[in-house]
Amino acid sequence: MARDSVSSIKALNDAIASHNPFDRLRAVRDPEIWSQGLPDVAALNGHADSAVFQAIERVGAGQGKVISMAITGTSGAGKSHLIHRIRHRLQVEGSGLFVYVNANHFNEVNLMRHEFQQILVDSLRRSGSYGVLQCQQLGTDLVNGAIKGLTPEAKGFAPLELVRKLAVSSQSKNQVWVNQVTEALFKTQPDISDPDIARAIVWTLCNAQTPFAIKWLAGKVLAPWKADDLGLPNHSREDRESVAWETGLQILHLISKYYPLVICFDDFDLGETPDNTLKRERVVASLVRRLLDTLPLVNLDYGIVILTAMTPATWKEKIQTLPPALVTGISGKEDPIELCDTVGDWIVDLVTCWLQNFYADRRLTPPAPIYPFDAGQLRALGREKLTVRQVLEWCAQNFRRAELDPQEKVERAFEGAMAVELGERYWDNSLLAGALCFGFQTLVGQTVEGVKVEAVAGEVKPKSANHDYINFKVIVTQNGEVVKIGVAVLQDERRQSVTAGLKRLTKYETFDLTGGCLVRDADKAIPAGWEAWGYLHRLVAELGGKWVELKAEDIKPLVAIWSVYQDWAEQKLSEAEIFEFIAQRRLTVDNALIRGILRGWGGELAAGGKAVGNAGSAGELADTAEMAGARDFLPDLM
Repeated sequence: MARDSVSSIKALNDAIASHNPFDRLRAVRDPEIWSQGLPDVAALNGHADSAVFQAIERVGAGQGKVISMAITGTSGAGKSHLIHRIRHRLQVEGSGLFVYVNANHFNEVNLMRHEFQQILVDSLRRSGSYGVLQCQQLGTDLVNGAIKGLTPEAKGFAPLELVRKLAVSSQSKNQVWVNQVTEALFKTQPDISDPDIARAIVWTLCNAQTPFAIKWLAGKVLAPWKADDLGLPNHSREDRESVAWETGLQILHLISKYYPLVICFDDFDLGETPDNTLKRERVVASLVRRLLDTLPLVNLDYGIVILTAMTPATWKEKIQTLPPALVTGISGKEDPIELCDTVGDWIVDLVTCWLQNFYADRRLTPPAPIYPFDAGQLRALGREKLTVRQVLEWCAQNFRRAELDPQEKVERAFEGAMAVELGERYWDNSLLAGALCFGFQTLVGQTVEGVKVEAVAGEVKPKSANHDYINFKVIVTQNGEVVKIGVAVLQDERRQSVTAGLKRLTKYETFDLTGGCLVRDADKAIPAGWEAWGYLHRLVAELGGKWVELKAEDIKPLVAIWSVYQDWAEQKLSEAEIFEFIAQRRLTVDNALIRGILRGWGGELAAGGKAVGNAGSAGELADTAEMAGARDFLPDLM
């Protein structure tokens, strides 16, 4: 994997902070059996699904009408993951239909047949192959069988094509079409004993009628007008248990004409039925036995695989205590297929599967598929003999940022520095000048306000003459001409200090300057009676220098990032990381104070230090300064 294709650690960590893919029920429930995205490792318990698909191939080839088999695994070993894998493979390959029976749904012993009918039909309304429901998949086969029975050379419909055609047709036309199809079906396939069941399955192809057809197939009563609309008779509530079994058998018979079928019983480790009249495992075992005894009598074209999944304890303590005929019905003549109790060598693959969709959905590429986990860490965990569920629980508890992105580390440090009020530091010339000088250093080589920053001199010579009043010098170029700007931060209240600083800013030849720049708070007026006011007047009006107003909101981010830079080693940062953060956030290039200092240095200053172009206007404004005070007009010259 190319390093430049890997997502930033910050982006990965933001995703990790926003959602934990492991933080959900690790016990697979009914909806997840039918879901598309339940992560799974094919190699984990691969021997079990291989055995199941070998049985599917045998019934598909006519080597048995009904095959039953049992699977045992400890709680959390991945029984439901295996069931999901089998269902998903049937769906992807279009090689069979799938019925999922959660034994916990059998709540009334006296209604067992009716409950099985409802569970069977509920599975048919789930997603099948070719982008349609399983009932629509079956309905398309019935339609194509009828058409080809009358006209062998006729071209059949694809399931999605047929569903779309009927969706744009009127209900009256669809009624005529369903009547014609079902009539043709019974002419060509007289072994279909219940025309109403076939009619209801064909009606599921009309999306607007699918819920009603499903409801009728499940043995529920339709409103009289809807039953007439679909041409389906309602059964009385008193008859529903008596007709439920025959309805279920006829549905299974229709499925077997086109597909092998897997009926999977799961979750009957839960104990007794609510009315306590019969153990749930006995109810399921009796139902399985009844299917085994009855299904061969309905002339299955393709066979059926009946699969049961349970814990070893349920098998030994509950199933094996049942009458032998019921035990054989559950497992056939073979011992149960045992699942691996622990993840072991497959733990890295398991975690990879769970994280694959997580990162793909967010269009992120981690540095390793198992990020933020470590392969060695996971393999060590695998040696602890954990089940799938236990591994997923551990991942849920430990799914957190593995490291901070360098930029995120800088950002945290910067935000921490920004949270500190300037307070008295706002009047510290040395501190503010240091932050400002650092800001300019980050811009060397860049063009700002039409000038290119070439260099920054932190020490202004001769030192003996300067006494640190001019804090630093910025060397810029404009149109090939060099401009040297001396910058003095003067927040002082004392007139002597302000005078000394401004005096030095006017000595261009002494300090090799092209221009001088005073940085001072706008509210710090320099009274006309001070000697400093005369030097300020000379700086601005005669030498083309400027006073750039200092504002707390402009200097504060510079002070903050400079403080981060000063402690970069202690904070385990690098200079490069800090400079990159400054560039990304545009902390200095867009800073109003820095841009104010760089703005407006014309060619006349570069040529000889005489502000010829500004002399007239500066002189006029200088006359006004005696009445208004320098701070009222100096900003206009910037």
